[in-house]
Amino acid sequence: MGPLVVIVFLGFLAVGMPLAALAIHLHDAMGFSPALVGAVIGAQSLVTVVTRHAAGTVCDRYGPRRSALTGLPLAALSGLVMLPATILLPADNLLVVPLLLLARAMLGAAESFFLTGSMTWGIGRMGPARTGKVMAWQGIAMYAALGTGAPLGLWLLHDSGFGTVLLLSILAPLLAAGIALGLRGFPGSGGLRLPFHRVVGLVWMPGTVLALSACPLSP
Repeated sequence: MGPLVVIVFLGFLAVGMPLAALAIHLHDAMGFSPALVGAVIGAQSLVTVVTRHAAGTVCDRYGPRRSALTGLPLAALSGLVMLPATILLPADNLLVVPLLLLARAMLGAAESFFLTGSMTWGIGRMGPARTGKVMAWQGIAMYAALGTGAPLGLWLLHDSGFGTVLLLSILAPLLAAGIALGLRGFPGSGGLRLPFHRVVGLVWMPGTVLALSACPLSP
């Protein structure tokens, strides 16, 4: 279980470190409008949502190891695509915005694949009876990476520049991929797959309650 927790932590460092640093770099150093900065940052989350099903399909057909080892190198590759868009090309170059959106989309898909793969892999290793324990520990790793990654990225941005943020965002998922390569996988589970509308029918009530819990209360 421990190596998979580390994999999730390192994978989400690549998500957390650029989160605040990228927004500041785009606005202050490159002169982008708040609307464009928001679109670039939000592109990742949008792609994460729409690629969850594909990640689950890879887990079912080829095993969770394949899914994790698809997502982690993709996360590193997104950092490489981000490099010319934020460091090498001038802000007014016509390729900058498409490269930014491509890099964020790649990171969103990467998150789907390595997280879904790691979760499924952990449940397969620990057994279905310990699903809650697997999800709890990997959830801790995920939020720990986001909670430490964002301030770390800001510190690196002010101390040594956005290029250092990108470098660590590339190295972290590559290190996680190296750990994953050393672990034994298992075949996909296959079996009956529920249609999407059936899944929505199962989760819409608790999902609505969760969404309402974030609504602010009036004074």
